[in-house]
Amino acid sequence: MSKQSTWLKKSQSETLSHNYYQIGLICALPDEVTAVTAILDEEHELLDQNEQDSNVYTLGRVGAHNVVVGCLPFGASGGATAVAKDMLLSFPNIKVALMIGIGGGAPGSPSEDPESDIRLGDVFVSKPGFPDGGLVQYDYNKTISESRFVPKEHLSRSPNVLVTALTKLMTRHELTGSAVPRHLALMRQKYPKMKQKWQHPGLQNDKLYAKTFKHNNFNQPCEVICRSELDEHLAMKDAVTREKLQFPCLIIRGICDYSDSHENKTWKAYAGAASAAVAKELLEGIRSAQVEKTDTVNEAHNDRESFLNWLAPSTYHQKQADAYKLWEKGTGTWFLEHPQLKEWLDAHRPENRILLCSGGPGVGKTTMVSVVVEHLRTSEKEQGSIVCFFFLNRNAQTVPRMIRAILRQLLEGLPSIPDEFINLQDETQCLSEKGIQQALMKAAKSYKRAFIIVDGLSESPLFEIHDFFNAIMEMQSAGARVMVTSDDTKDLRLEPQSKNQNRFSELDIRDGNIEIYIDRNFDLSGFYSLPAEQAEIEKFKRIIIFSARGSFLLARLYLNWLKTKDTREKLEEELDSIANTHTPSHSSTLNEAYRKTFDIVKRSPRRLAFCVLSWVFYAMRPLSTTELSEALNTQHQRNNKELKVKHAPPDMPGLVSLSEGLIAISPISATVDFVHHTAYIWYSYNRTGFPRVRNASRTIAMTCLKYLSFEAFATGFVHDQEALKNRIDKHPFLNYAARFWAIHVHFNQNSSKVRSAAKRFLQNTSLASCAEQIVLGVPFRREDPPITGLHLVAKYGLVTQFEDLTDEDCHMDFNGRDAFGVTPLLQAIKGGHVNLVRMLVESDEVETNICDLDGWTPLMWAAKDGSTRITRSLLSVDQTRLNCQNRQGDSALMVATKFNHPIIVGILKQHESPDPNLTNENGMTALMFAVRNSSVGIVQKLLGIANVDPDICNHHGATALGFAVLSKNVEIVLSIPISIRSRRRHFWLSNHPSDAVRRNDAVMVSLLLNEGNANTSIQSPQSKTALDMAKEKGYDEIVQLLSAKRPRRS
Repeated sequence: MSKQSTWLKKSQSETLSHNYYQIGLICALPDEVTAVTAILDEEHELLDQNEQDSNVYTLGRVGAHNVVVGCLPFGASGGATAVAKDMLLSFPNIKVALMIGIGGGAPGSPSEDPESDIRLGDVFVSKPGFPDGGLVQYDYNKTISESRFVPKEHLSRSPNVLVTALTKLMTRHELTGSAVPRHLALMRQKYPKMKQKWQHPGLQNDKLYAKTFKHNNFNQPCEVICRSELDEHLAMKDAVTREKLQFPCLIIRGICDYSDSHENKTWKAYAGAASAAVAKELLEGIRSAQVEKTDTVNEAHNDRESFLNWLAPSTYHQKQADAYKLWEKGTGTWFLEHPQLKEWLDAHRPENRILLCSGGPGVGKTTMVSVVVEHLRTSEKEQGSIVCFFFLNRNAQTVPRMIRAILRQLLEGLPSIPDEFINLQDETQCLSEKGIQQALMKAAKSYKRAFIIVDGLSESPLFEIHDFFNAIMEMQSAGARVMVTSDDTKDLRLEPQSKNQNRFSELDIRDGNIEIYIDRNFDLSGFYSLPAEQAEIEKFKRIIIFSARGSFLLARLYLNWLKTKDTREKLEEELDSIANTHTPSHSSTLNEAYRKTFDIVKRSPRRLAFCVLSWVFYAMRPLSTTELSEALNTQHQRNNKELKVKHAPPDMPGLVSLSEGLIAISPISATVDFVHHTAYIWYSYNRTGFPRVRNASRTIAMTCLKYLSFEAFATGFVHDQEALKNRIDKHPFLNYAARFWAIHVHFNQNSSKVRSAAKRFLQNTSLASCAEQIVLGVPFRREDPPITGLHLVAKYGLVTQFEDLTDEDCHMDFNGRDAFGVTPLLQAIKGGHVNLVRMLVESDEVETNICDLDGWTPLMWAAKDGSTRITRSLLSVDQTRLNCQNRQGDSALMVATKFNHPIIVGILKQHESPDPNLTNENGMTALMFAVRNSSVGIVQKLLGIANVDPDICNHHGATALGFAVLSKNVEIVLSIPISIRSRRRHFWLSNHPSDAVRRNDAVMVSLLLNEGNANTSIQSPQSKTALDMAKEKGYDEIVQLLSAKRPRRS
């Protein structure tokens, strides 16, 4: 029996579990699977698949790796994208993948550019990277023993394990040639039946048809296409879908045709085999230990989503979809054809002005923005462009959040997010204005063109508008196209950073297509007969159009009033009333319309109308129809055992209609909100004049607490993600109640009913744990400690509830740690709740040195956040220790220094001299952090501590003075004392003249020579002095400085 047969027998007798397979080999066609199966060193028994997984699999081993070969069943559609998605259902431990198959190429002229001479039989491999990604070409046709790689267009960045393997492959091909011919020969030897198909067809069969040649079944001339992202329905030409899925992979594609109308079956089998052979050679260069250290696809995707969600939620997509859905086809066409908009879109115009689009409330600005966004998404899809947009509204949308959302969209459009952006989350939870500007510029450079569109900027405070222009102007100067809509452009143009009127182009939005809206939204046939009364119909339209003043919002309100009329007489009476309404301005007309609409609602005997209005007004975000229905059901239920269907309100569209058009259901998101932000503003000023509204806020707080107290949640934590999802799906209002109960309770602290309900809820640890698990979104182990009511009170800063929980009849664990090791004190500090921290510290039962699972003490968290009042509160307790170190070895003093909080450093220094010489896991001291951050004030404070040692070296041999020289900070260099011990250190540490020499920094060299008494005679490991280095580099000015300084003994 051969060795190969022994392997097959052994592998078939030992079935591996799903988690043993960490590499996926993805194919789009069965013929490609045939070639990939041939490179397996052994084949394994099949395993059960997820019931939703429709792939066909072959399992096996290539070298040291267990691999999954996946393909859709014969005849199924979906391509490699569907294969990759379903593969993760059955094999969740997949870490990297190779998309292997055939594709089209685009030949060039070798006489003009040899690199572009792509021919049949070549194999392309996507070369990942940011921003200098591309394609890699393995050219088999030139010579069997040669291979060459040609960078092409940008693709995605793949995991390091694949990048490393590809680098090794390129190096081997340069030094010893490709192993592909050997692998192809072994494949033909192993499967003789395929020998002829997997043989190179010969250059005589490589025919490139003229572009004008036509097949009988095609009417269009052949088109040569050269790009990395091809049609996703054509075999492996769907590389772009890999970016959409964020699947960490390389694409290996054998060229079988020229992407024209002439499908070349002669080359298909060979191209598939060649791509499989390249895949085998690539896998042989990967060690199994490298794969083990790589995150799974699901982990990588979760990390990406976690970072993007940290930047900003993705609600802007929903708002765009809702606004676009409301667009009446045929309206707003003038806007897309307007010369100013076309000028703004023109990439070839040297002038790039910010387009300010103004108009009164309700004229259709938001709708027009959605139309422009959709237009750009379609027209710029293949142009390497990005369209970023944001809709500012009343639901906690601010300019800072908008700027973060734009950054999210810029990064979201990339196949993978570079580490330099991911590190922003590690360094700080709050991006500075300078940091956000730099990040926006770097991200925008990844695209050929960037469009930034913001709707409703005038709804923001002036100082936030100023921040917006500061953040965006640099991008605009670099070529980004910026559009802003506003009710009043004057405030925007008068901003300090935007005084130059040449930076702006103004366009008034005044849609003349309200007649189309009337025709589609009001049935006149019930009141007028055609064609006899055409004149009366035209009069009807003229009155609505004139009275609406270009506002679709006003037209909508008018039509809603008219729809309530059941006779022509009443209709014309209301129409005359509309026509005779005279107000001085558009806004006053709108206010009068709202007043009249609310009067209609107030006269309604149906109590639910105001009930719904109250929920819509007081809710912290728009509620979905199912959430609102569940909330109203709960509100009218007396007990909290379980939700009873008999209390459910009527159908939601009918309920919303009771508001007479003041609120509406969004067509895509199915959320209920005010029809326009002006309606919300009017209601906020006038709501107290309406019945059943005064106690609405209290009612909502009570409803949230009642819902969270249902018996269904008394079991506390659930222990897997599926159970958590099922709990949320089964209880539609749970997500909202868990996230916002504390805010509603906070607004109703004066209500004894709310206080009593909150106390009962918080005393039940199981209910508290269930609610907070919804917020955290993660399952917990059975042995994990619960989250107590005291944890929630501390997290949300509920002082009144803290007092209620700590009275004599309650027994709470003040030092209880949750699953993350966090105590109530730590929660209060992380939330910045100063008064609650003070109350906890003053309690005799609280221990101030208990750390979380990462070793962070309360004092460290206070130091990180720069909270002086919290820091002082903690230090007022004698038991608080200053020199504790977390798992990274950082002390509170180091943390305050790292996050650049000089006041905190001063407080720590005054209270009780902390140890300034503690080192963390990298050998860094607080002084090194201060110097590296160029924080002069902190450096001076640290040097003022009696026992500070500025000569400590970190694990790389660097001292504080070394960091000062690298940062070119003259003031800090002069402040650090030079000791005898420092002068005797190793070459580059000895007063650091060589560091300055390497950077050709004559100013720093002179400073070290004159002020620092630097030792210029110490030699490097290569026996070179600083003077030797300067001479080699040709730094004449530095050579003169060093030559003038007499060498001294070390």
